[in-house]
Amino acid sequence: MNAHQVLHFTIYTLLAPPKSPFDNPLLSCANDRMNLPVPSFVDFFAGSGLVTQGAKHACVPVWSNDICPKKAAIYRANHGDDHFHFGSIEQVRGTEIPKGDIVWASFPCQDPFPSGTID
Repeated sequence: MNAHQVLHFTIYTLLAPPKSPFDNPLLSCANDRMNLPVPSFVDFFAGSGLVTQGAKHACVPVWSNDICPKKAAIYRANHGDDHFHFGSIEQVRGTEIPKGDIVWASFPCQDPFPSGTID
């Protein structure tokens, strides 16, 4: 390859549209080209795992929890149960939760019904 071909290849490689926005290493939190570690996160009140689903392209969950059996079953089916804690947060000691680079606590977005009651 001559210098012009190398420049063209480099520009095309960096600017070509990726298959998905998350396939572009320049947009990822875990940029392999820079050898950055993959950030970890703790997901309090994880529900069925919507935050984990949205973040899994760039981060790894190290601890998640919920108290609802239905949501826990959906979470575990989609994201595994190696890091999932089923039960009340009131029964968890802070020392039991691994350190995470990001800590997230969700508001109950799936529970409210139009009648105003909560599941």
